[in-house]
Amino acid sequence: MIFSQPTDTLHLAADLRKDKAILAEEHGYYVGQPSKYHFEIFEKYAKLNLTNCKYSRKKVGKHVINSWKNVSAHLTIFQVQSVIEVDTIFEFESLNVNSVHKAPNEKYHIKATFYYRSYIIDDGKKPQLVYMSELKSGLLQYSVGNKVTFPIYEDIPIGQQYPNLKEILKVIGMYRE
Repeated sequence: MIFSQPTDTLHLAADLRKDKAILAEEHGYYVGQPSKYHFEIFEKYAKLNLTNCKYSRKKVGKHVINSWKNVSAHLTIFQVQSVIEVDTIFEFESLNVNSVHKAPNEKYHIKATFYYRSYIIDDGKKPQLVYMSELKSGLLQYSVGNKVTFPIYEDIPIGQQYPNLKEILKVIGMYRE
């Protein structure tokens, strides 16, 4: 899963496996009812044979855009790899509940790099599908049309920044207001 090397491989199946494992470890099972996370919507695209698709790759800013297009099937799959570097100071405000005394705020220097993959799937007739995953923390969100689903995690890394989906959709030319 090295992001810096060019690849014509769709990583959706690997990301789905990884994200399911992270959710299972976090919660001991897939969160909620079996219908809560609809991975099967994306799994059918992860299993597609892409040999009949026209592949293209381009880099725009912090995004590497891989796309597979099958004109006769009216199918386009985008795999957008985004690298977001964070170098910031995060400040916690401390309040002591048992007294009026206010402790000094704790400051933390956060320097990290986050690696995301966003998948945008458009088959021309169904609502657009979007799946976003981070290399270490897993599923960020997915959407079917305008319905967005976010997983629930106990821990959220401090200072983590996320890719801007609106920006990604504009870069690939699929942004619709």
